[in-house]
Amino acid sequence: MSLTAIDPDLGILDATQSDLGCGRDWATVHRVRPRPVLLCPACHHRVHAKLSPGSVRFFAHDARTSRQCALAGESVAHHRLKLALASAIRAAGHHASVEAAGPEGRWRADVLSASPNGTNRWAWEVQLAATTNADIEERTARYAADDIGVCWVSDRSRNWLGSAPSLLVKTADGGGYAVEAGPAQFVTEECTCSHGHRTCPAGRHGHWEGDGEAPLREVVVRVLNAALLPHAPAGPVSLGSTGVWRWLWATAGALAEAEAYAEEERVGRERWRTQQIEYAARRFPEANAPLVSEWQETLAPAARQRLEDTALAQARAETGKPAFVHLTATAYHFGCGVLVTIGSAVPRSTRGWYGLIRPDPARLDMKLVEQLDLVLFTIPDEAAALRQAAPPGTRVVTVETGQNF
Repeated sequence: MSLTAIDPDLGILDATQSDLGCGRDWATVHRVRPRPVLLCPACHHRVHAKLSPGSVRFFAHDARTSRQCALAGESVAHHRLKLALASAIRAAGHHASVEAAGPEGRWRADVLSASPNGTNRWAWEVQLAATTNADIEERTARYAADDIGVCWVSDRSRNWLGSAPSLLVKTADGGGYAVEAGPAQFVTEECTCSHGHRTCPAGRHGHWEGDGEAPLREVVVRVLNAALLPHAPAGPVSLGSTGVWRWLWATAGALAEAEAYAEEERVGRERWRTQQIEYAARRFPEANAPLVSEWQETLAPAARQRLEDTALAQARAETGKPAFVHLTATAYHFGCGVLVTIGSAVPRSTRGWYGLIRPDPARLDMKLVEQLDLVLFTIPDEAAALRQAAPPGTRVVTVETGQNF
């Protein structure tokens, strides 16, 4: 059974429209003699007009041809959903083509919607029978290749739901359909964990959850008007008893909230990582090595070498003694700077400390700089910040390396 048929003279007849889409009355094709010549749009075998016990209009294959066409196996429930979708699409002011075929037969949409200007097209697929995620994804890709969005609709919970943009519907009180699952909202709540700074980098909890029930017609209108957008979260989302979904429908505001929360989490995790490293660096000087490497390696090797050569040359010229660079001296209060000393290859005490190469102003212990009269070597891009943070009279030597960040 199908909702469309081909009339050799008039073209496609659409049983979901009052005038069959061509200005013709249903009574001219239903239970009339002689029977009009009507053909299935899929297999081109003879069909005839019928009414289901619930008064759903459709076209049934003649008995001898019914096994030769996929449309012949569609149930009344399938047709009811197609009819509801077509009605909702038309209510939104969009054009709805039932059982529309794609170029070269690449696809056949249960209902194909198109905006008035034809630029926004969606395939609405009713899938009541069991199938696989791979099948849903492969068929979705066929539509995507022709720049058509897809929404899969089912009236029963299936494993494939959410493997592509989907809606789970049910019969609503008073008739019609209501959407049970598919649309979602992003919600956050204050963190109450005992170690919130560790377990909740954003300082709050955030997650996707179902947006509650809504009439199918309302949801269809929101999708067609881009008030609901298909979204694939970073990970699968559990929507209650309807299972795990990899695709959801969300508003632009919810997507913005989720993106902002994800950025808060990223920043929070980075802050927590830095705090842990710095805590270890204070207690265990050797643990400061990752901080030093991370900071110094933001410059190219050639630029770092230029800084070291300049520092060593100035130290020798000023003191008349050998100077040394100590990459392994990684005390936290060095501010990730590389230590330069005079007269000894190993800085066993502060005696002989001459300067620091490219310290980080945010981490450097300025009291140490002032007490030991250290010379600070840095690049032009960082000189202003270092001079502002350093004690008055601190010597800040700017070295042109030719390479910035």
